[in-house]
Amino acid sequence: MIRENEDMATEYVYTVVPHFWQALSSADDHVLVIEALHSLELISKFKDVLKFKQRTLLTVKPLLASSQRVVRKFARSCLNEWHLAK
Repeated sequence: MIRENEDMATEYVYTVVPHFWQALSSADDHVLVIEALHSLELISKFKDVLKFKQRTLLTVKPLLASSQRVVRKFARSCLNEWHLAK
């Protein structure tokens, strides 16, 4: 949905990103964490998201030490995209 409606989603990015951070910080469900990471990865390609870059990097980085391989994989992918964000 984010990819298909990028113009519309850009309007709401400022309200959604903090909820993704919260999901990453407090979720025990790895499916929720993976979906939040994937969504943040897609959002990193939007314009004017640099104000979220530092906080996103700080929030995602601890997930690299997750016991679940799939979470580590999505965390690495998300971090890579945010490091490239312009």
